[in-house]
Amino acid sequence: DSFDQVVLVESKIAGGSARSVVATYIGIMDEIRQMFASGEAASSAGYDEKDFSFNTGRLRCEHCGGDGRVKIPYTQDSYGVCPVCHGRRYDKRVENICCGGKSITQILALSVDEAAEFFAGRNDEIAKACTLLVRVGLPYLTLGHSTGALSGGEAARLKIASCLMSANMKNSLFLLDE
Repeated sequence: DSFDQVVLVESKIAGGSARSVVATYIGIMDEIRQMFASGEAASSAGYDEKDFSFNTGRLRCEHCGGDGRVKIPYTQDSYGVCPVCHGRRYDKRVENICCGGKSITQILALSVDEAAEFFAGRNDEIAKACTLLVRVGLPYLTLGHSTGALSGGEAARLKIASCLMSANMKNSLFLLDE
């Protein structure tokens, strides 16, 4: 009765898609896409927020479908880095659209602590999320790091940070399953 909710934190990402990255899991990717779409370069080129999605947007790499990797022929489940986008998930057109002097691929390549510094004063929500990731011990992860490649401890800390981003986490009990 003392807690409003109990959160089980396991050492795996539950419900995350294979295409999920740190920025999508923590809930800041939409905000990043909006920042790019609202810029003058995107507006003059006719791009909107959806175009900056590596899942469905017009700016994603068509060779790998925005996955950043391609299946190696004649293997069961082996993948290699996309030879066209070199793992960046977007085509070259996206490099011409910048926010604060960086393209979206450069933003996704920032470590969490670099991103917290970059977004400070530019976007408080993104800066807050990145600072929270630093505080739970994930300053070295990049925003574009695949959640499927996280260790168990990293996945648990990412889930804790994601929960803490929610406004309704007061009086919550976190149970950590090692």
